[in-house]
Amino acid sequence: MLMSLLETDQELLTSFRAGEIGAFERLYERHARPVLTILTHILGDRDEAEDELQETFVSFAQSAPQLGLETNIRAYLVAAARNRALNRRRGRNRRHDFARRYEVVLQYRDIAAHEGVSSQAEADERLRRLNDGLNQLTENEREVVLLHTQAELTFKEIAELLKTPQGTVATRYRSALSRLRELLA
Repeated sequence: MLMSLLETDQELLTSFRAGEIGAFERLYERHARPVLTILTHILGDRDEAEDELQETFVSFAQSAPQLGLETNIRAYLVAAARNRALNRRRGRNRRHDFARRYEVVLQYRDIAAHEGVSSQAEADERLRRLNDGLNQLTENEREVVLLHTQAELTFKEIAELLKTPQGTVATRYRSALSRLRELLA
């Protein structure tokens, strides 16, 4: 496992292209969680999100030989997953209130490590409150927060993905954090 932490995405991509299946598995381990978070956000359904996650990685495996080595793998996967999810959502031919059904899958380590959580029950309660707060944000604000915090994309990468000015992305993020602080206070 330590070896996989030292390998860059580009090294793993090169190894995968050379036939090392383990390199693909390490890329999956590294990027599946944030991609699944974005898919869950867009689709509002964990089972559908998991289906799209698998399809995204199958598509990535098929596209790997054509990708440039300078490709930001996480940004590529998030963009591909987002496009798949938006197409799937459009294809449903019915309307949902995604904010009500949405529940983000945040990592417990972030809550526990940064806020001094002393028990699992306390971590669960903070996660519930955070999800409630996220549900009260606009869809645009919520998407920017998740892309930045869970997919770890930069504002520039988010702006390119959303085809939105970088300043708008930063403003949405700051606005969302401000609203979350108010809601969680």
